[in-house]
Amino acid sequence: MSLKQLELSLENSKISYALQRLNLERNVTQYFYNAYMSQLNLDIAREDLANTQNSYEIMRNKVDAGLSAKEELYQAELNLATSKSSLQNAEVSYENSKDQLKMYLGMDLYTDVVIMAEPEAQTVEVDLDKAIEHGLNSRMEIRQREIDIENGQFSLYRPRP
Repeated sequence: MSLKQLELSLENSKISYALQRLNLERNVTQYFYNAYMSQLNLDIAREDLANTQNSYEIMRNKVDAGLSAKEELYQAELNLATSKSSLQNAEVSYENSKDQLKMYLGMDLYTDVVIMAEPEAQTVEVDLDKAIEHGLNSRMEIRQREIDIENGQFSLYRPRP
């Protein structure tokens, strides 16, 4: 019974280690994804600022030519200021997400990193019944609970002092 308990304990430790590795992988992936999305949002904010700048220039020319009211120029100025503010917020968010990734990886915060990804989608056909069966058979947490049950059963057989 002691040997079986030690074997179960070893198996449980291996499962815990594997789960911790998977969790680490998931966290790194999440931090990378956050940095990548922040970079995309920064690109969008830059494009928005360029478009807003063009709109402002057009509106200023219309007002100077007397084709539009001055109030429209004020609105365009407000839109331009909002767009600049959004760009600054996106820059800060991008730098923060890169810093979080670097901290999680244990990198020096002053080291500059470039976030690059080439996402491509590949379709995969999945047999739902087979996927569920495989998922249930390979869930490490379920095996850990089974080990806990077996250890609990061993404690029932052990005489109490």
